Amino acid sequence: MGKNLNEDILNIIEKTINSGFIEKTIEEKFKNILEDIIREELRWGSSYKALKTKIENVLVLAIEGFDFSKYITKLDTVLTDVIKETSLVDNQKILNNFKDLMIEPKKEGVKTSEIFDEYAKYVAESVNTSNLEIDYNDDISYVPVEVHMSIVDDWNTSGIFEYKKIILTCEEDEDLNMELNLTRYRNNKYFTLNLRSSFVDINSLRYIDSFTIYLLKLDRAFTKIYIDEEYIEDYIRPIKEPEPWE
Repeated sequence: MGKNLNEDILNIIEKTINSGFIEKTIEEKFKNILEDIIREELRWGSSYKALKTKIENVLVLAIEGFDFSKYITKLDTVLTDVIKETSLVDNQKILNNFKDLMIEPKKEGVKTSEIFDEYAKYVAESVNTSNLEIDYNDDISYVPVEVHMSIVDDWNTSGIFEYKKIILTCEEDEDLNMELNLTRYRNNKYFTLNLRSSFVDINSLRYIDSFTIYLLKLDRAFTKIYIDEEYIEDYIRPIKEPEPWE
């Protein structure tokens, strides 16, 4: 029985080899491996970068050759309707914010210290002064407020992506505190800003502050953000001056 079993096994092996099963299996596995290599190469490798460059060049040419004139008329109509429904003060705010939002950032990259400087200006303009003490030395003014910037790792960091948060705080006015999300591929030297929502309705332009406009421009232009400072602390004097009777 043992001899017959061995012969049967040998016959099966011989038939399998002669049927081309091994060649077909190797071919199938090789195709799978090749597909995986191509998929990864087109996703992250040098081929991906080459294709990305080619596609970007084509898109730039297509956008440059596109006629936006028909949309300008529609935009003018929308702006005119909005302006008719608002006060003169609102009109100016809407137009200024719209103009600022449409202007591309002057630089391809900004440093975190520059973002902090813009935040400090925003705090100086917007801080609630109702509970601030008054400095009577020299010119009468409110005492400076304390502002901070710190950069921390985001717990979502994993794989090929790295996430960080810019935390901006004003000790005297918590309503001005905010967190900004940064994202990058691990092999990049720079981050990009990732606002949770960069959609702006034209009617809301009257309510948007200058710092938010600044952030929206960085987000929409995919501006490169370089971390040159991870922690900054400063004291900023409010622009608003105390009333004479305070």
